[in-house]
Amino acid sequence: MRASSSFPRRVVVVDDSALFRDLLVEFLDEEEGFAVVGTADDGAAAEALIDLTDPDVVILDVHLPTVCGLDVLEHTRGRHSDTVFVVNSSDDAIEQEAVRRGADVCVDKTTPFDEICDAIVHAQDHD
Repeated sequence: MRASSSFPRRVVVVDDSALFRDLLVEFLDEEEGFAVVGTADDGAAAEALIDLTDPDVVILDVHLPTVCGLDVLEHTRGRHSDTVFVVNSSDDAIEQEAVRRGADVCVDKTTPFDEICDAIVHAQDHD
């Protein structure tokens, strides 16, 4: 079992928007305490990447090609119980379903990246 306070936090970023994904990765690369270990742009690739890297954090878009982000969450949550799953969506109605499927943090697509990092730290501190 991995310690929840591993440092830096190993992060997988999953989003089908190349621009959003690249901006978030660039931000995380500069942020102390975070190291991006992989990115994916669709649900099937995300599941494989999460299983391969066993990250500390997954930042997961809901609306993905091939497999929906909520399905990725549900499929991988059991195998990665120590991972903090951050569901990222522009649809506020998704939050309750995301939590039901195992999300630790839900954020809106407009949430500033530094606030996402704060929410991750807070979620890990309360594990």
